[in-house]
Amino acid sequence: MKLDVKGAQTAVVCLQSTEDNVLIRACDSLFKFADKSDGNKLLLHEMGATDTLFTLTHHENAIVQRNATMVFGIMSAHRKIFLFFSNNKYFIFGFI
Repeated sequence: MKLDVKGAQTAVVCLQSTEDNVLIRACDSLFKFADKSDGNKLLLHEMGATDTLFTLTHHENAIVQRNATMVFGIMSAHRKIFLFFSNNKYFIFGFI
């Protein structure tokens, strides 16, 4: 199955999929998008990708977990998102 993700909004919607291949591809696209600029990191956070990505870091598929964690990690490089994570026990205890 081939999945072409042209926009960040599409990839964020794809994070709701139940198919592992779609989740893997969506996380990969979001990683590339977030890596381009701090504005993109903040945009993903504002689109609501943060909670879904966090949930995917505990997915049963190891590749989905890895890709979601990579996106989650690169997003945390943005100061506002880092502060959001550090002030929210849900995220802190989720990785312990």
